[in-house]
Amino acid sequence: YLSFSGLDQSEILRNNHYTLRTVSFWLGSVVQSQSSCWKRCWRASVDGWASTTFHSKCDNKGPTLTIIHVGLYIFGGYTSTSWVHSITFFFIVVVN
Repeated sequence: YLSFSGLDQSEILRNNHYTLRTVSFWLGSVVQSQSSCWKRCWRASVDGWASTTFHSKCDNKGPTLTIIHVGLYIFGGYTSTSWVHSITFFFIVVVN
């Protein structure tokens, strides 16, 4: 189990130890330093849902982990490159 500073401060992950351990394990292959510190750049319920707000807070920050909680589901993704505002990015979600 790898612990990265700040990840356990996630409102979504902090009370879900299994998911926190799993995400930390997955990130172990991409995070180069044990001294890495995760910091929240945006939270929709606090900062608002506008994509312009997201990009003003998260663009050009380096690698990011996006964690989303909807109902019973937790999902997200990791990118090694910085976010950059573009009208060509979008998400597609399909639920069966």
